[in-house]
Amino acid sequence: MRSAEFRPPKHDSSIRLGVRDAKDAHPHADSKFGCNQPRSLDEFFKDVRIAPIRSSAIHDFEHCPRKFLYRYKLGITPRGYQPALHIGTVFHLVLQAMFMGKSQEESLDAAKQYFHRFCNKLLASADEVGFTPGGKSVEGVIKSANDDYHKARAMAISFMSFKPFDWSKWELLYTPDGTPCVELLLEAKVKGIPVPIIAPCDLALLRKGTKDVFIVDHKTTSADTLARARSIKISSQIALYRLVLQCHLDVWAEEDNKYVGLRVRGSIHNIVKKPTIKYCKKDPTFEDYINRVTAWYKEKHEEDPEHSPILQPETMFTEPTLTKELFMRLRQQARAARAAPSLDRFYRAGDYACHQFNSVCAYADLCDSNPVMWPDIVRTRFDIEFREDSEEERND
Repeated sequence: MRSAEFRPPKHDSSIRLGVRDAKDAHPHADSKFGCNQPRSLDEFFKDVRIAPIRSSAIHDFEHCPRKFLYRYKLGITPRGYQPALHIGTVFHLVLQAMFMGKSQEESLDAAKQYFHRFCNKLLASADEVGFTPGGKSVEGVIKSANDDYHKARAMAISFMSFKPFDWSKWELLYTPDGTPCVELLLEAKVKGIPVPIIAPCDLALLRKGTKDVFIVDHKTTSADTLARARSIKISSQIALYRLVLQCHLDVWAEEDNKYVGLRVRGSIHNIVKKPTIKYCKKDPTFEDYINRVTAWYKEKHEEDPEHSPILQPETMFTEPTLTKELFMRLRQQARAARAAPSLDRFYRAGDYACHQFNSVCAYADLCDSNPVMWPDIVRTRFDIEFREDSEEERND
């Protein structure tokens, strides 16, 4: 084996590794984005955020640091229709209404407002001939979104009939002000981690007669449900949900004695496969479509119970709420969240990160282009939106 060492020229200022934050950046850097980067980036991306820690941000940073930079620090958001996000949102909204005690009819209407906002935003983004920024017809995208909207609503109703909760064993957990812990957005701070942690609470249940709290997490998927279930036990997502909820339980215990001793002991995961049938002319009413989806779930379950289209695995937590492994990941994430947006630091992972699930990453064109072109690309194909801003608007 032959070995050689690379020695960059002394005048080459492009190789400056180990930049941790703004104060550590090279004093002669052309831009906050790094040496030899165009000043136009500073002028265009004036709002560079300290991204709060959340499970999706951890996933993106560990998967591809450049994607984390685009999405969470610069707010670059793809404009195209994202079916998985759309279906998941509608599914959660319907289940939220049902767990809040609303009727099936009221629950089915729970996602209407969201769907109307979605359609109006899509129409507003279209050009004069009716095409989206991604080059697809608005009519076609709305039709696909409408099909997915009906599918997600039917999935939620079918799930509740297929896997009903035994309310003789469980009760809803409520906050001290009487708000049920259903689709709550919670924030917590951890000593030694200088960035807040944000985690949603899909549903929190208290086992009757005990001090044991369980997190319920809803997942919709096109993949094999059993394979999806196996990755959950070690996911950073459920670890963050547990940590943040426990922080709030400890605070609530200082206000009300009924919360004293409550511990997040485990999790229940509702993993629901998306059906392959659509709402169409063969369904005289939407109720008929729900029945057809429910029958599809039962048929697939009977064919292969181990890989049932609806799984509900229950996990008991055996490790501490904040393990050393989780703390190290949170600290690494906090450093990335606070760092200057150096393109050298937030590198492109390439290959495995660029191509997943038979599709190319939405940010591939940015990675392929010279940064001087980014402002033009972002103006035509992306929006600048920060998730925390939209969350604040919904809470107001």
